[in-house]
Amino acid sequence: MKKFFQKFSNNKIYYSLVVLCIVAVGSVVTTVIKDNIDESMRRNLALSEGVQIPEINAQIPATAEPYTAPVIAPKNQETIKPQAAKPAEEEPLEEAEETFGKKFVIEPPVPGQIINAFSGEELVYDKTFEDWRVHSGIDIGAERSTPVKACASGVIDDVFVDPMDGITIIIDHGNHYKSIYKNLSSDKMVKKGESVEKGQAISGIGETGISEAGLPSHLHFELMKKEKYVDPASYYE
Repeated sequence: MKKFFQKFSNNKIYYSLVVLCIVAVGSVVTTVIKDNIDESMRRNLALSEGVQIPEINAQIPATAEPYTAPVIAPKNQETIKPQAAKPAEEEPLEEAEETFGKKFVIEPPVPGQIINAFSGEELVYDKTFEDWRVHSGIDIGAERSTPVKACASGVIDDVFVDPMDGITIIIDHGNHYKSIYKNLSSDKMVKKGESVEKGQAISGIGETGISEAGLPSHLHFELMKKEKYVDPASYYE
């Protein structure tokens, strides 16, 4: 009987210790939970009133200065000096349209009306060939054998017979001007290299050209400036 009470007493002590431990742990847990709830309520209240709560043990990072790499100048670096801009080259002035100190003008090589005008680059109908082509000169209507005269002073550049245009004479007037006379009656009145004066007869109107045989008797007259055809009538004085 004595052993039973001793055993019961020991068990009672054991269970008492267990209960005390449970009570202690529960008290600690309750305290922690209560503190957390109080802290949360305090923060919510502060936030609702616009109060900023500093973080405990928050570390404010120091403001670091930005790293700047050192600039190392290359050795033996040559200083490049800007070059002055070159002045624009002046374009050559247009040569004056002058002959013997005067503006280049011509007189009609034969009297008569222009029956076929200068067309430039515009196509015109050709009655002889019945097609469209440019007309590089003017056709001056005149009777056959009418004297053809030099439109300006110059040097005979060439005298020849063209299979299409007939007897042709070219006069070089200088300053890049040349006059051309086609469908002439004679190639014997002047010769290549001969100087002629303005108004001097060089041939007569003929019927040697077949390229404009469909037209009445006329002189085909052309004027060139720098190897380009221009309208002879625009240079009449």
